[in-house]
Amino acid sequence: MLTLLAFVLPLFGEWAQSNLVEERPQQEKVRLANHVVLISIDGLRSDALLVLGAKGAPNLHRLLKGASTLNARTDPDYSTTLPNHAGMLTGRVTKGKKGHQWSKNSTPKEKEILACKGMFEIANQAKIHTALLATKKKFILFPNSWPGDIQEILIKEVPTEADVVPIQSDITAALVGILRSHKTSLTLAHYLGPDVAGHGHGWDLTTGSAYLKAVQVVDTEIGRLFDTLKEVEILGNSVAIILTTDHGGGVPFKNHHGIPNIPVNITIPFVVWMEKFSTKDLYQLNKKTRKDPSIFNPTAKAKVPPIRNSDAANLCLQLLQLPPVPGSTVNPEQELKVQ
Repeated sequence: MLTLLAFVLPLFGEWAQSNLVEERPQQEKVRLANHVVLISIDGLRSDALLVLGAKGAPNLHRLLKGASTLNARTDPDYSTTLPNHAGMLTGRVTKGKKGHQWSKNSTPKEKEILACKGMFEIANQAKIHTALLATKKKFILFPNSWPGDIQEILIKEVPTEADVVPIQSDITAALVGILRSHKTSLTLAHYLGPDVAGHGHGWDLTTGSAYLKAVQVVDTEIGRLFDTLKEVEILGNSVAIILTTDHGGGVPFKNHHGIPNIPVNITIPFVVWMEKFSTKDLYQLNKKTRKDPSIFNPTAKAKVPPIRNSDAANLCLQLLQLPPVPGSTVNPEQELKVQ
């Protein structure tokens, strides 16, 4: 009997161990956020936020209480809308063997697409609701490039300057609707007001200028978003907001491209906000992997890069506990620290 037990007990132990492992529920990864909103304020100069201050732009300054910098950079070679938004969504700069290669800034033809993956594909595969809310027709490039991966699309062209405010209000309404009706989401919300004012009246930072007023209109829209987070209690600690832009502007006075190394054209904000985050400088948080560029424009080959708007793609996925965009080159290790 003792001999039989000596033979049977080890086998029973192995069977029990293997079956207990199979039956034990796997621990689910905990997301830092259930909703990630990537807000792009087209043409937003960093120094506009300093000029307006907390009184002039209270909601944008509330975002600055998260992890932030006002000295991030655009794409190293382009300070225009489509190349930079392509970078925000793919985690790549434009040029180079692994760049996204989209250098044009005009509305693409139907068959013109990005030949690389983007963050919406990854989120859609994880059954997270995806949405593109944009105020320029040229953004059709992205649903054309990733058909079926962007579940909710709202792209509005702005016929006249008078249409800017109501169309931006439509963007906020759609964004709020997404947060209220979905358990998880990844949304790009694009506001074009400052860009329209800049091209029409100049990137003018004097008190009462059309440009600063346009920034304040977007600030009001951000306030509507904060109102929703307050009203819907469950959203309070589950929404992450990343705010950045495609370019600044002012050289030439009513433009922002042609000369890529002009500081006012390429210096942009990069802000990461959650209710539970405390105020921290992104460069201080990322001393080993990012370098403050001062007034310069580092190349794509810089050994220690600055924080760029193209950091957004993999950071959005990181906050949702998702893997990086395959083939991406900006923040591919998802090492950017935000708290």
